[in-house]
Amino acid sequence: MRNRVKGVRGIGTNDANYETQVYGLKDGKRACLWVCPYYKTWSTLLKRVTTYKTKPQICEEWLIFSNFKSWMEKQHWEGMELDKDILSSGHQIYSPGTCCFLPHNLNCILKDNASYSKLHPLGVCSPKSLTGSKVFLMQVEKFTVRGGKREKIAKRFKTASEAHSAWQAEKSNQIESAVAWYARQSYFRTDVAEALTKRVWNLRLQGSCGEVTTRIN
Repeated sequence: MRNRVKGVRGIGTNDANYETQVYGLKDGKRACLWVCPYYKTWSTLLKRVTTYKTKPQICEEWLIFSNFKSWMEKQHWEGMELDKDILSSGHQIYSPGTCCFLPHNLNCILKDNASYSKLHPLGVCSPKSLTGSKVFLMQVEKFTVRGGKREKIAKRFKTASEAHSAWQAEKSNQIESAVAWYARQSYFRTDVAEALTKRVWNLRLQGSCGEVTTRIN
């Protein structure tokens, strides 16, 4: 049965020539039994664009489902996550030129711990339990292969600047480890590796010059 062309999230057009969602009875109740994986990814993307506080945008081309599906079919997407930050640092738009599919561990590698405190540089916090002793804590999430246990590397310093410098060095090491692992995967992409390696060298350059890193994604 052909899908009727209909709007999605007030901005997208589902022009699929097949049913993208199949409903039926489950435990005696009407439920969605199957969702097209291309449609699921696309509709989730539209949800981000219309609900996220960061106000990301989407290119005009991808407002049409069939266009997004054609692009996604050419990607290695199974078991992966859609990302727009690694290839295009600082951009807030989803498009063929800014997006790629990545495994979860690589998709999270640029997390900069910005939420620790607005009073301290990236990757640095001053825990309440340590405030009296004026200790600054540097924390970096250790890169692990998919399915591995999430671990953190934490060290104490006397000043926020020392802690931030250590964070720059350790964060660059973890991203470098991620690139080395990624290079051995069947879905390796040169542009992704180059974009991540650029972050490594930026962090190390800023650290050697005593500059504060304000963002890495």
